[in-house]
Amino acid sequence: MSYTKTIWVNGETPINDTNLNNIEDGVEANDILINELKGVVLWTNPSPSNEFVAQSITLSSSDYDMYEIFYSLDKDNQNDMLSIKSIKGKNAVMQGLRGTASVSPFRARNCTYTDATHLTFSTGYYGTNALTTTSNNYIIPLYVVGYKTGLFT
Repeated sequence: MSYTKTIWVNGETPINDTNLNNIEDGVEANDILINELKGVVLWTNPSPSNEFVAQSITLSSSDYDMYEIFYSLDKDNQNDMLSIKSIKGKNAVMQGLRGTASVSPFRARNCTYTDATHLTFSTGYYGTNALTTTSNNYIIPLYVVGYKTGLFT
C-alpha cells in the first residue's frame, strides 16, 4: 500500500477521522517496512576462534532477498570484522588484508549459494601477489544475516 499525502490547507482541509487515519495508516506501513529491513541472524558460527574448514552451512530461514556475511580476517581476532553483501541466489567472495607484504597480507574465501537455506564455504586462501596457499585460519565466517528488502525477487 502506498501512502497518499494529504494536502493540508488552513481553514479548508478537515481534521477528521479519514485524514487522521490516513496519517496513522502511513506510519503503520512505514513501521512494517522498517522492521523488515532490520535483518535476521540466519546463522552463527558456533566456534569462531577455531579453524573454519570448507563446509556447507544451514540457514535458519529462506525468508530473505539479500544476505550479509560478517567475518574476521583470522581465527585469533574477531574484533577486526568485515562484511560482504550478496543477493539471494548469488555467490559472495570474502576478502581482506592483514599485515605487510612480507607476511602474505591478502586473504580470501569463496561462498557459494547452494539454495535458499544453504551456503557452501571454500577453504581460505592467502598469499602476497596471488592467493596460492590454503589455510582454514583465515577469513572466518562469524554470522550470516538475512534482509527482506523487497528490492530483489
